[in-house]
Amino acid sequence: MNNTKIAVVITDKRPAKEYYELKDGLLESLNLLKKNIDIEVFALTEQMNTMVTPRYLINFRNTLKALDFAINKRFEPDVVIAVGDPNFNYEKIFTDKYKKKILIHKGVNHLKKVENYFDHIIVETPKEESEYKNAVSASVVNTKLFRPKDGDKYFTVCYPQNISDEKKEFFEQVRVYGSISQYIDSTVKLPLNSSTILSTIMNQSKVVSLLENENSIEYSLSALACNTPVIVTNDIKATNLPAVLSSNVTTPEFINKTYDALNLRYNYFEEYIKPNFTPERYAKLLMELI
Repeated sequence: MNNTKIAVVITDKRPAKEYYELKDGLLESLNLLKKNIDIEVFALTEQMNTMVTPRYLINFRNTLKALDFAINKRFEPDVVIAVGDPNFNYEKIFTDKYKKKILIHKGVNHLKKVENYFDHIIVETPKEESEYKNAVSASVVNTKLFRPKDGDKYFTVCYPQNISDEKKEFFEQVRVYGSISQYIDSTVKLPLNSSTILSTIMNQSKVVSLLENENSIEYSLSALACNTPVIVTNDIKATNLPAVLSSNVTTPEFINKTYDALNLRYNYFEEYIKPNFTPERYAKLLMELI
């Protein structure tokens, strides 16, 4: 019997060099799929190249036409797993020949049109399951990369790289708030280009504060995997995650919640990340859907 061929297609265009550093939870999960499954990853980047890993190839393609050819003419998968925003025009690179199509939903937009196009949609939080009739919720973090570090942690607060206009004033108030500046050693702007740097920051931080929606799930899970408390404003997706503290967008409440986070002593890695967000559990879900 022939092996099942699975194409994992990442439609969010990013520099190829990031894949050489990236220890992403999804990519780690693919290593754990059964051996009778042939996997190849296809990614939109700025170059045409192939990265070899022990379990699968990552095919870099710089145009949708090149991506289409690599997926459908060369590899010819039985199942495709798309990773991206529902706004993406998947019909440009996918055909009707597959046995199954799965979408790993990224972003905050929920478009009903993908509901009928994909057999299954994996969303990040249980609350999002109501957006699609064929949705299942699951998230994953790479627990090998983000692991608790011995020794003291710094008082570091992580802020978004690009702050929306409506939060700029709030950000300035929080950043210069007197009682905060006495205890917080530094601030770090996200996103960070290197996953290694990100893991170091998460491991050394005593609290991670997030004000914006972009990548808030990823950063929250990464921080919690390091036993680092997370405080978010209540208008972003990460507020739906268990063990994440949520605050209204007001300076005094946010400051108080930050202090609450600093005083928490829960073992997040054991109680939160291990049972729910390991690559092993995500791989099991993929096998069930395939």
